[in-house]
Amino acid sequence: MSLTLLLLAALFITILSSKIYIHFFQDKNKIINRKMYKLVGSSGTTLTNVSELFGIVSVKDDVGIDKNIVCYSYREKIGKGFRVLVTDYDSIKEMYIIDEYPR
Repeated sequence: MSLTLLLLAALFITILSSKIYIHFFQDKNKIINRKMYKLVGSSGTTLTNVSELFGIVSVKDDVGIDKNIVCYSYREKIGKGFRVLVTDYDSIKEMYIIDEYPR
């Protein structure tokens, strides 16, 4: 009888501790990703040449503060000084995806 009681207590403690862990640590990743997606749809100017691997763009956030973001482009190389549009955020690479600003 005591072995069954110990197994039930261990199961209860495991379930309770995993729920607490999920509650505190899973939401932080969602908050960080939400902050990163705020710049999607913003326009900016390229500070360096932007290729399929790397580039830097200056954009203004919703408060009006200039931010330099790391990005890449799916298309051909975009030169320095061009106006661009932030189209998406790649959370795996932790980089923004940009494209030339529509004319």
